[in-house]
Parts: sequence; structure tokens; C-alpha cells
Amino acid sequence: MKTPAFTPSKYLGEFKLPCLVAEMKNSDVPEVGTKYVADFGEDNVFTVYLRVKDTETMSPWMREKVEELFKRDGLTHAIATGLKELDADGYDFLPENEHKFVQTHGYHPCVFIKEIILDEIKEKVLISLGDISVLSEHGITIHLKAGRWRFADGDPFSRYLSGFEKYRFKSDIQNQKWNEMFPKETGGHFEKDCSVIFGRWGCDQFETDLLRKDLGWPKTKIDPRDYLIITKTKIDWRYPSIFKIMSLKRAGNWIILEGAFWNPDYPNYHDSPRFEMLCWCDGRRLLLEGGEEYRPPLGVVYLKTG
Repeated sequence: MKTPAFTPSKYLGEFKLPCLVAEMKNSDVPEVGTKYVADFGEDNVFTVYLRVKDTETMSPWMREKVEELFKRDGLTHAIATGLKELDADGYDFLPENEHKFVQTHGYHPCVFIKEIILDEIKEKVLISLGDISVLSEHGITIHLKAGRWRFADGDPFSRYLSGFEKYRFKSDIQNQKWNEMFPKETGGHFEKDCSVIFGRWGCDQFETDLLRKDLGWPKTKIDPRDYLIITKTKIDWRYPSIFKIMSLKRAGNWIILEGAFWNPDYPNYHDSPRFEMLCWCDGRRLLLEGGEEYRPPLGVVYLKTG
């Protein structure tokens, strides 16, 4: 595998932290995601962040880890080894034919890489993965612990990033800009007609870049294939996720949506905890402000396509 070309950046994701950054495709990593790409035709792009003390140099620890993961194909080994901690019983949620595939080939061909962070200051390696099963609901992290590659849910990744909240780029000034551009109605008066958000919406990189420039936020790369289909009863996202809509109410251009994660193959998800999502929509553009993990990133613009 070829080591990606890293360039200096002021931002590690949404945090103002100096780092080196590069982008890769899942197909750049041997064996990982091969079944996912074949089944869905999606060769996702992911970001690799190297958190360093000085963007001009790497510590010996960082140089060794970069060489291990990329020059010596250690990234494949790390992911495959970590996922082995899901024993045979751990794949009972899969259909029988896929269960047999995993038993023979391992689970690493079925996942895709979302993000990788190497931190020379904390000496941590975190690999965030996704898949099309219920595992993605809780997150998938492969991390280095005591010299071993271990499997975990999304907690190690979340705990790591939570330590940088004070560096999050959304300063008070930038939040003020957001509120000035998209003011919320006051007075507590709501309307029931929320048909303005019904339809098919697609991500738009150009509109997203314009908005984030006006807000003073760093650019974010989006997948132009991402879409949302919103009806009175559900939100269908491009990824295999369906959100059941429990209630809708509108105040001006803001719509408050209450929903729940739902999968028809798992009826018990009807009783899953509800979440609230705030949507701003003027009929042409759609932005999502809330919903925690059940939404695309803040500051991504969707345009109506149907």
C-alpha cells in the first residue's frame, strides 16, 4: 500500500488543532471493504489525521506508526485483527449466507473506513469503521491498546474527541453568525404544515462551501451521492437507515422533527429512544441542526432534487 501525501492543516475535523491530513479511498487498503464495495458500488473516501506537535516534523513514534500502517500494509492487519474480537456468535445478526462468508473470510471485507486518527502527543491510534449492520448504530472503533489492536464501539473515539471541546471551531462569534443567518422564530407559535421539507434532497458541495465560508467555518468534504427522502412518516437516508417520524411542527423556516431509529427487519426498534432534529428549509435548501449521531454534519447544504 502506498503512503498517502500528507499536508499541513489547522483543523483536525471540527477542532482547531494543528495536524497533517490526507485522503484515501477504501480501495487503497488491501482486503478491507472489498465486499462492501462490490455489493454497493461505493468506494468511500476517508480522512487520515496525524496530530503532531510540529507540522514540519514527525516524532519517531509517529514515523514508526505511519510506516507500519501504510508502507507495511499494517492497516489491513490492524482492522482484521481487531474485528476478530467479534467471535462467531457476534455475527448472528447477519443473514446465513453472509454469516458463512464472515466465518471464512473475516469481517473486514464487509466494513468501510470512515476516519483514522494518529496522535503522537497522546500516542493513540483510532480507526473509525462503518458497516451496513446494526453495529454501526453504536459505532465501530479499532484502537491500539497495550500494543494490541482491539475492537470497541464508538466510545473510544467519542471520548478522545470530547477532550478537545474547547478547540471546536464553532466559537461564540461563529455561532452568532449562524443564528443571524438562520434566526429562530420566537413566541411559541407553531404550524402543522411541514410539506416544504417533503421530497428528495441531495448534498451539494458548492452550496456547502459557500455557506461555510460565510460562517467562517473550515471546508468539509461531502459525498455528493448522499441524499435524504422525507415524507410525512419517515426519513430515508442514503445509508441503510430509516428514521420513523413521530411528530412535525413548523415555526417560520424552522421545523422540529421528533423521530426514532427504525428498521423493518428489527421490529423492536419501534420502541427505540426518540430523538429531536431541527431542520431549516426555505423550499430550495435544507439544513439540519440537531439529531446527534442520527444526522449528517452541521453546515451541510441539501438541495431539493425531486
